[in-house]
Amino acid sequence: MGFFKKTKKRTPLIESIKTKKKPFYRRRRWKIFFVALAVIIIIISGLAYYVLKSSSNIFENGISSMSLIRSLVGGKTETLKGENADRINILVTGMGGPSHKGGYLTDSIMLVSIQPKEKKMAMISVPRDLLAPIPDHKENKINSAFVSGRNEYYNQNCTKKRSSDCAKNAMSAGAALSVQTIEDITGQTIPYYINVEFDGFEKIIDALGGVDVYVDKAIYDTSFPAEDMLHYSTFSISAGMHHLDGATALKYARSRETTSDFDRAARQQKLLVAVKEKAASTNFLSNPATILNIFNSLTGSLYTNFSPTEIKSLVEIAKEVDKSNFISKVLSTASDSLLINANINGTYYLQPKSGDFKQIQKFVADIFNQKKAVAVEIASGAKLTSAEIASIAKDLKKDTSANFTVTTGSDYKNTLAQTAIYDYSDGSKADVMQNLKQKYNATVVKKTKTASITVDFYIVIGENYSAN
Repeated sequence: MGFFKKTKKRTPLIESIKTKKKPFYRRRRWKIFFVALAVIIIIISGLAYYVLKSSSNIFENGISSMSLIRSLVGGKTETLKGENADRINILVTGMGGPSHKGGYLTDSIMLVSIQPKEKKMAMISVPRDLLAPIPDHKENKINSAFVSGRNEYYNQNCTKKRSSDCAKNAMSAGAALSVQTIEDITGQTIPYYINVEFDGFEKIIDALGGVDVYVDKAIYDTSFPAEDMLHYSTFSISAGMHHLDGATALKYARSRETTSDFDRAARQQKLLVAVKEKAASTNFLSNPATILNIFNSLTGSLYTNFSPTEIKSLVEIAKEVDKSNFISKVLSTASDSLLINANINGTYYLQPKSGDFKQIQKFVADIFNQKKAVAVEIASGAKLTSAEIASIAKDLKKDTSANFTVTTGSDYKNTLAQTAIYDYSDGSKADVMQNLKQKYNATVVKKTKTASITVDFYIVIGENYSAN
């Protein structure tokens, strides 16, 4: 039959689907996809482990990052030890860390006390050369307490069993001995500690985007340790307002060649206030990404026995402390201070002026009752005689609301109908400013301090002034 053409036998549709092979390039594309997916999962798992491990290395009792975020962002606050008695004490120490020579000697020692009800904060810096009894060890410079406690634990427990947990426990032991030593010389109970290594301090400031600090005196230090720790470099900064990144802030805090340990302690306090102000202004606790960025960058560089919920409470309390309610003190050898220089067998030390620590203990106990030191210059803007200006200055010196240092200046360039107060205190002495404003029935002009200004307030007496 020639009418019909021969045709191939058709394969059933279902069978065709089963046996049809996929093109090679498609199979390869799917393999690449699954390999990439596996790699991504491994990377994410590794990062998650790193994040969890990092935050647990900061807190003495260990904590996961997820718990950290829950505690800081949405968690409840916790009553801090000392809060009910209206005095929370924290020992803050700073050191170079293992990459530095003498890295476990605490170069910075500061007792921070907070009065939550009064919304005040005091910082008392203890010089590292102070000769002090270290519990269960020989009398030594106070900066050796941490390394003594740390090394004793490490040598007894970690030489045969080296682990990150053992190393962390050794750091906790060092902090505990530091706390006990400071408790003995100050007479205070100190339930909390924060220990920061140099690179951790730098990372905190960078994570906050830098801090703004007013530099009182220019620094030119040609003997600042270089990064290789074998040579010296030059660090210089001019007087005036500066925005400091972490590296510059660390140099500003550490430099002492052209100043002194006491000046350095005062600069460290100023930086601590700046960090507090910046943290409060950025409200970092509301941002989980910022929290993780800060805490993960600090792994191995910061140690504390605060829990996350206690940190949240601390931040909330500190936010309420106004800059005008900060008290900054440095134990020093100044004529009105409590320490003296000593040379014992060729080694330089500092010792209590009274021979024991009772005066220091009283000073620390009464820190919130001390008056602020305020520098004032008074000038005439109302054609007053020099004798009349001197009389006004003498009267202000008798004012018991603060410890006033008063000088008199040349007549103001213009005659003023009303007394004017030029406020250079940057808000740190707002309560004093209000008293002066009321005392002289004055207007207040807020000014930015420059290197040539050495006073907190410049008062120009106007025609409205009355001695009565």
